[in-house]
Amino acid sequence: MTSISNADTNLTFRDMTTDDAQALCNCVETCYGDTYFVDDFYDPDRLACLIDQGLINSRIAVTSAGEVIGHLGLTLERSCDITADTLAAMVAPEYRGHRILVDLGMQLVETYEKLNLVGLQLYAIAIHPIVQDHSTEAGGVETGILLGHFPTDLEIEGFPNIYDGRRIAAVMLYFPLHPAPSQTIYVPEHYRDVVDSVYEQLKQDRTTSIETEHPSVATTMVTIDEKPRQGTARMRIDQPGHDLLQMVTAFKQRASSSFPVLYVDLPLADPASARFIDDLRSLGFFYGGIVLERSGSDILRMQCLNRKDVNPEAIVLARPHAKDMLKFILSDWQEKV
Repeated sequence: MTSISNADTNLTFRDMTTDDAQALCNCVETCYGDTYFVDDFYDPDRLACLIDQGLINSRIAVTSAGEVIGHLGLTLERSCDITADTLAAMVAPEYRGHRILVDLGMQLVETYEKLNLVGLQLYAIAIHPIVQDHSTEAGGVETGILLGHFPTDLEIEGFPNIYDGRRIAAVMLYFPLHPAPSQTIYVPEHYRDVVDSVYEQLKQDRTTSIETEHPSVATTMVTIDEKPRQGTARMRIDQPGHDLLQMVTAFKQRASSSFPVLYVDLPLADPASARFIDDLRSLGFFYGGIVLERSGSDILRMQCLNRKDVNPEAIVLARPHAKDMLKFILSDWQEKV
């Protein structure tokens, strides 16, 4: 690593704007070459559009020459959401080891407050326990495990890839900033215990129910999110309809040849969602995890592995709660409905 004395020490820390999109893409290439798994970070026009829409909010470290050498941000699915996903913590190699990410993280707190966020969703790579340890020590809770979330070639400096050429797991963690609004959550009996354990750990005001209802509309409203570099495709169910099962079946048939991992997100505040969960299990989907407060509802993310190129024995977990959850997920994956 180059000493910071050989680098530009006159750094400015500020909010990222649309004008920084190309410079951030350059930083990504410096840090990761062409191996970073977020497609948007190689497309400056797309990145600028997301910044302009308020869906990406970041703090950056910039040299006197205008180069972005550090980034830490968050992304919203919708501008009205009150939780966000953490995004792309990175520092250029010659600037690492000098608390730049710590400084960016402290400054990003102002962004949380400006956006009225109640919590953050993290996806910790399960090659090492460091992010899990830091997050849980600060109040974060594991809400799920996605067995093949990251591509096979993802590398973390200083940590060997122990997955033997297979896809790499992610631990879903929720970090509460403020109490979330109370909700009633509808889940099938089969998932009630694992969902209750998540909410008990989170100490959020949630009531779980196994009641179900028929959908109130005929046509399911969905949003598709495809990430070719990451190898994942996700169908977000915005409103369950009578044709939900047919919609998911068509999604799986279309996407399976191109994406090794599929997700379906179900809004748990809608009692119609629970009616379809066992049907989705019969299609090969199984429990992934809980995402809190998206478009006014907590989300159940179900996962489907089109290719069994995962290595559960390699998954590194920090706490007994996560290890118990992994046992449940593996059982749900293997169980025939």
